Amino acid sequence: MKRDEIDAAEITRETPPGHFNAIFVEDINPLDTKEFLDAVKAAHDQGGFVFWNHPGWKPQFKGWFDIHTQLYENLWLQGIEVVNGRSYYPDAHKWALEKNLTMFGNSDIHQPMVGNEMTSEVHRPMTLVFAKEKSIKAVKEALIAGRTAVWFENQLIGKPNYLNAILKESVKIDKPYLRKGDTIWFEITNNSDIDIQVQDLGQGGRKMEFPANAITIVKTKADKKAEKLELRYKITNFLIAPDKGLPVNLDIPLK
Repeated sequence: MKRDEIDAAEITRETPPGHFNAIFVEDINPLDTKEFLDAVKAAHDQGGFVFWNHPGWKPQFKGWFDIHTQLYENLWLQGIEVVNGRSYYPDAHKWALEKNLTMFGNSDIHQPMVGNEMTSEVHRPMTLVFAKEKSIKAVKEALIAGRTAVWFENQLIGKPNYLNAILKESVKIDKPYLRKGDTIWFEITNNSDIDIQVQDLGQGGRKMEFPANAITIVKTKADKKAEKLELRYKITNFLIAPDKGLPVNLDIPLK
């Protein structure tokens, strides 16, 4: 593509099959056809990337139908919205993992958002794309490879490797600045824009939060002779599956 825009079209039918987006298409005219499968095939044949919009939009038709299996088996379905607007779809999250579909979180905005106040917990959902460079080609390559995560309210949704990568770049752990007997105090800095909610898996399941762009003081026990302390946490708002937070081990240097 010579321009800096991604050409796209929506393929809309009653549910099922539902609404789909075809992106990276070169000519949308072949998609304007009566038969749904013909429209999706036309997008695929010209190198388009097709994903399923708001699969839980109509609860009375909630489910994965034969038509979706046909799309999937033909390699015509490559992604799915795990989040749409203010709605998170656990079933879509499960299907994305089971079928290796690229995860999307989109706003579905059809009009200007003038006057809508955005906060850290109430905002337009966003698809984070792990592209190797700032180009349409790199974005397409990343989407085909499934390198995305979804930012929804105060949650990140994605595969463990990508959420771990975000965590690694976001959190800085300092050596203890105070020690009394077997008790230490140390600082954890969260440089990201999302509050990180954790549950300690080693000390009675206590819950903590590392606020965005802030430093948190943590108090814990440590053997006097140990050179390193490993804390086992679950990041409860980093979802690697429905109702399943990201398990992590945080290494605290003691000397």
